[in-house]
Amino acid sequence: MKRNGNFDYILLETSGVADPGPIAKMFWMDDGLASSIYLDGIVTVMDAGNIIKSLDDVSSSDHEHHGDIEHEQMSTALVQVAHADILILNKIDTVNAEQLKEVQKRVAGINSAAPLFETTYSKIPWDKLFDLKAYEARFDYDDASASKHTHGWHDPRISTITFSFAPLGADELEKFETWIQLVLWENEVGGKPVEVHRLKGRLVDSNKEVKILQGVRQTYEIVDAKSEIEPEVLASPLPGKLVFIGKHLDREIIKTEFTKAVGLPATSVQ
Repeated sequence: MKRNGNFDYILLETSGVADPGPIAKMFWMDDGLASSIYLDGIVTVMDAGNIIKSLDDVSSSDHEHHGDIEHEQMSTALVQVAHADILILNKIDTVNAEQLKEVQKRVAGINSAAPLFETTYSKIPWDKLFDLKAYEARFDYDDASASKHTHGWHDPRISTITFSFAPLGADELEKFETWIQLVLWENEVGGKPVEVHRLKGRLVDSNKEVKILQGVRQTYEIVDAKSEIEPEVLASPLPGKLVFIGKHLDREIIKTEFTKAVGLPATSVQ
């Protein structure tokens, strides 16, 4: 890093025992590091024949890698899938069609916001892995993934929820930020405990200006969108969207508490 300009890309391989959360926060929010490098995204590679076992295989050593998550029956693999911006399901040639479908459901039930690529011998085009810009001021969540998750496996430990909402006025945006701080920092919604591992959002104001929300654990930022938003999105009556990936996420409770905190009519959130 001192020899500025000598690196095109830094690939940090954390091995199978690392919790990506603290690493992501360090590279994403550290001003000293951000002056030279930026966090492009997190890629999680899974073995199709063993991932289900790894998701459920909890040992006492797992808890040491989860930082602020204490005494939870969650494997390191589960946390790694939850934080991923790209998921690679490798060795699909080692499982049959029924086993592959089961794995797809399990993974989508944990993190339906990340694209899933199926590979053999980890063969995947480079452009699928690099220049992800997953922590930049943009929002590109695929609604098809949400539909797949709704009808698939629901992991009671970590899951993905999403909902849309109407444009927010200045006061409503301020109320929203106060509410999201309580969710992330107090780890509760409506009196129920939650743990948010990854948070993404698109906030549209009454003037059709767009802000992007990005969060990892208790750390978040809300910034102006850098990329162009599709006109049909802005024309929609519900252009705003939130995506939560974490533990104990009850969609109806979170949606209801968001509606009350921001002060929107119930019909403006779905």
